[in-house]
Amino acid sequence: MGARTASINYVHLLGRVDSAPKISFTAERTKVGEFFLTTWDEYKNADGWVKELDTFAVKAFNSSADIIEAAVRQGCAVAIVGKLKLDARKIVIVATRVIAMPGVREDEQRHATQPALTPRSYTEEGS
Repeated sequence: MGARTASINYVHLLGRVDSAPKISFTAERTKVGEFFLTTWDEYKNADGWVKELDTFAVKAFNSSADIIEAAVRQGCAVAIVGKLKLDARKIVIVATRVIAMPGVREDEQRHATQPALTPRSYTEEGS
C-alpha cells in the first residue's frame, strides 16, 4: 500500500451564526448540527466603506454537533475548521472543528458608519 496524503480541501472560516442551529439525527443515530454562517469582507471605495456578506451552510457531526447544540446560538461568533462539499447544488462546509465565541462582538461604532451591505450566498453556479 502507498503512503496516504493529507487532503488539500481544508477551510478556516470566522463569522456569525445567521439563525438558530438545527440538531437532528441520521437513520444510523449520528447527531448532525446545521446552521448558516455569515462572513464579510470590507473595503473602501469612492462612496465610502462597503461591507459584502457571504453566507455558507455548515454541517457538523457527532462531537462537533454536540458543541453546536451546547454553545452555538443565533448571532454568536464562531470559528469553523472543515472542508467544502457539494450537497444538492450548494456548497456546504463540513465542520471538523467548531469553536463558539459567544463573548466576541463586532465593533458597533465602526460598522454603524458602513451602511452598504451586499448579501451573497454560494451555490454550484457561484451565485
